[in-house]
Amino acid sequence: MKRSISPEPFSSAKTAKHVHHSGDDGAEDPVTFLFRPFSSRPPDPNRELYLSDAWKQLKPAINIIFQDAYTSGVFYYNIVYRAVTRACLAGSGKQLIDLIKKECEPHISAAIQSLERHNDEDDPSVFLPLVEKCWLDFKKKMMLVSDLSMYDTCGGPQFLEIGKRIFQAKLSLATQTQDKLIAGILGLVTDQRLGKTSTNVSLLKNLMEMFQGGSDVFVKPFLDSTSEFYAAKAEQVLQQSDISHYLEFVETSLREEEERKYCYCFSLICWRELIGVVARELLEVKRPLLEKVAPLAFTVFMDEGRMDDLKKMHRVLSKAGLVGGFMDRILSSYIREKGAKEGSSLLKELHTSIDKIWHKCFHGDYGLLKSIRDSFKDLGLGLHVPV
Repeated sequence: MKRSISPEPFSSAKTAKHVHHSGDDGAEDPVTFLFRPFSSRPPDPNRELYLSDAWKQLKPAINIIFQDAYTSGVFYYNIVYRAVTRACLAGSGKQLIDLIKKECEPHISAAIQSLERHNDEDDPSVFLPLVEKCWLDFKKKMMLVSDLSMYDTCGGPQFLEIGKRIFQAKLSLATQTQDKLIAGILGLVTDQRLGKTSTNVSLLKNLMEMFQGGSDVFVKPFLDSTSEFYAAKAEQVLQQSDISHYLEFVETSLREEEERKYCYCFSLICWRELIGVVARELLEVKRPLLEKVAPLAFTVFMDEGRMDDLKKMHRVLSKAGLVGGFMDRILSSYIREKGAKEGSSLLKELHTSIDKIWHKCFHGDYGLLKSIRDSFKDLGLGLHVPV
């Protein structure tokens, strides 16, 4: 959030103007209005002088913040704030931000090194909270530095974001720590997908934030882990239940992954890829099996009037791209077989039943509507299902 800049330190040296209303305008006494000219830039800016003064104030403040040595009176925010803002408005923002980055890097490196000392910790429930504590402490300090640097008022990003990139770069050099962290995060994600109530969602969200906006170092392991999880889960569900339960599992999984993106912000970066991976493992890979078992399941659902299962099948097969063509065929086949068995005397009754099912389960799918009309026409009933 950008701060408003007080005009006082940058007020023009021009004399304030006094404007008087004369008595001719109806006022009994003259009314005086005082106008104080304001300039958005310092008068006759000396860039080097402003930059030197800003860095003289800011450098010790940064070290005090990172060393947790701040006490009341050690430095005054308003003094640092004004000095930095003068430098930025004088056009020295880029040089100042380079100095800040250089000053922060050793402190960030030290934070990463403190994590490396715990590389031998095998218990994720111990290691991950240590990383979270380090990350949250880093964020707090960088927010203070960002507030002081005021770089966001000079057309650049907040230094908090720049600091995150430095943190990510330093972490990538500590490969063992980074790999251990990624493995721990993926373990938490798997636990959450399995519905384990013990999963610390706040911990997971904070840890995933560490990789947000940075390199793709986390994206591939995250998507690969997702693919492996749902491939195994799909096989398990298909072996242990029927097609109705599998369709429910597919819908629930896709919905939960969509909802979960708000839980851990990182997945927003690759959300489309994430949903694509889930859909591929649950639908595309299983397409041959779905094509094999769906016709029989469809017949059972139709005969038993299982509207919810029919709606579910239509939604899931739509996601798998199996409605146009495949579902048309099994619906047409069902109508023809049913019509041939029941005879012409019961065609209108069958027509009414199919009409009701279309409106309740497939309404809006005019491809299926055409298939219904053509199927009854072939049976000798020149009617169509009304919209």
